[in-house]
Amino acid sequence: MLAVQREFPVPSAARFTGMAYDGLSYYLVNGQERKVYRYGQDFKPEASLDADRVYAGLCFDPERGGFWAADRRQPALYRLDASLREIDCLPVVLTGYGGDPGPVQSVSCAGGRLLAVFGSCLVGLDPCSCESPALLTKTEDMLLQCALAVGPQIVLLGMGEGGQTLRLLSADGQTLHESLLPRDCDTVTAAVCRSASDTEEQGRLQLLVSRRCRYAYVWDCLLTGDEEEPAAYSPMPPPCAVRPLQTQAEKEPVCGEEPVDPSRILEAVALSERAVSCVLNAQGDQLREVLSSSGDPAEILAADRKTQAALRRATRLEYALYDLLSILEDPAGAQVPSHKP
Repeated sequence: MLAVQREFPVPSAARFTGMAYDGLSYYLVNGQERKVYRYGQDFKPEASLDADRVYAGLCFDPERGGFWAADRRQPALYRLDASLREIDCLPVVLTGYGGDPGPVQSVSCAGGRLLAVFGSCLVGLDPCSCESPALLTKTEDMLLQCALAVGPQIVLLGMGEGGQTLRLLSADGQTLHESLLPRDCDTVTAAVCRSASDTEEQGRLQLLVSRRCRYAYVWDCLLTGDEEEPAAYSPMPPPCAVRPLQTQAEKEPVCGEEPVDPSRILEAVALSERAVSCVLNAQGDQLREVLSSSGDPAEILAADRKTQAALRRATRLEYALYDLLSILEDPAGAQVPSHKP
């Protein structure tokens, strides 16, 4: 499971879609503008850097001393230099897995190999040529958001049937462990792994998350072997009234009480609806496959029960999302009746 040690509020109003760490600074990708923001070890703003395009993900390549970026509009990766200027564009061609891969959602680099996420697919790529990627795993019950290598293992983060989920894989894609993230985590946008010290046996991760419909926070976490389900992580500082980062000399934001931005509530609901649709589509595909290939009534009934269970969970989530949207319809804070299935 993931044990949250510390939490850093990120001082920016930008909607981040990726994070990289080069050993000295953190680089956060603005998913709405051609900007990459650089932060120090304590996530204090250092600089605002211009990018060649709007990226969906970013990772540091220690062997080449540069970065890799994911294209949010097409299946392609970009090799960048240390100043984030594009050097090359590598289209990613996926064959034999079925369906349209869509854009690359996240990318990470470790051990001379790239890991790229396409919806429910995790692929490994050779940085020299992305034309023959290896499909490591395809999750039918989880919408992947990011993946990274921690030593010989692979960590997957995404939306599962029970909420935000961490899944630990072996190097060949076999599931070793799975657990839920703390309950107040809305989304996990990106993750990086810092090199562990000689005295630290557990993996140390930094996760870029949203909590309670507010962006953005970075969790400093330890990857442990504890199987206990995590509770909500309580020490969240008050929300920060911040402005977009402009220059290094800009004053630090002042923290105080601020109402939740309605656009962020809508964005959180949209992400949840997308995850629900992916899970239901996967369940429907599984049921169709059983109906077309199996004549065993017991196997068909088992697949039907699994699909009905997924529909019940989706229905409960839809009622919760309806109640969340009711906040926008009732800004004065009046009591909104709760809808239960």
